[in-house]
Amino acid sequence: MFTPESSSVVEAILNECLDLPPNFLHEYNLDRSWDFMVSLSYSPATETESNGLSEHQDGNCFTFVFQDDVGGLEVLKDGGWIPVIPIEGSIIVNIGDAIQSNQSSTYKSVVFWFNFKIAVHKG
Repeated sequence: MFTPESSSVVEAILNECLDLPPNFLHEYNLDRSWDFMVSLSYSPATETESNGLSEHQDGNCFTFVFQDDVGGLEVLKDGGWIPVIPIEGSIIVNIGDAIQSNQSSTYKSVVFWFNFKIAVHKG
């Protein structure tokens, strides 16, 4: 779970990665009462059943995808789906619509989905 201290670290990392001024994200939104975090977890797919999400873009600022050894995350690029090779313990950060609209399209919201029929759980 994110604490105020870990949130500050994440903000600083995102500022740097997006080439934003220091403290930009903190100063952009001083009213933290609207902040929220959603945690989703999906049951493993079977050989005959998928529980993946359909193609979409997230409306928020950032989506953190905590990777495991299962995989299934794919991103759309140039009209084709590219599988993201899972590296257990890594974090994928997707840009959401809110960042795209606030940055004059410097950053593009990621179109992605989870294809769990390809990535059948190994456990």
